[in-house]
Amino acid sequence: MFAPGVHEQTAARSIASEGAVLANQILQPVIDVAPDGKTAKVRARLLDLGNTSASRGYWTAGAFECQIVSEDRRWKFRTARSSALWSAPYPGGWARTP
Repeated sequence: MFAPGVHEQTAARSIASEGAVLANQILQPVIDVAPDGKTAKVRARLLDLGNTSASRGYWTAGAFECQIVSEDRRWKFRTARSSALWSAPYPGGWARTP
């Protein structure tokens, strides 16, 4: 999934250890493959549905950008980042049932 030298981010592990749940949706990707066919840049819209261990839900939307590389006929992440454009609370969280 990741190119050599790319490691899981410490921040992502600390969020997970707090009991947060994230559902990331990557929407409308635009993929620009380099002429040599070995690398590509991806830009997409991001929609996150999140929840904390305290059952507070939230929505976040923004952009997702990454660079990918083809190794052994498989595409792998070289870099990835997201930026939030807006975020809003979802009172009660996602576990509510009517």
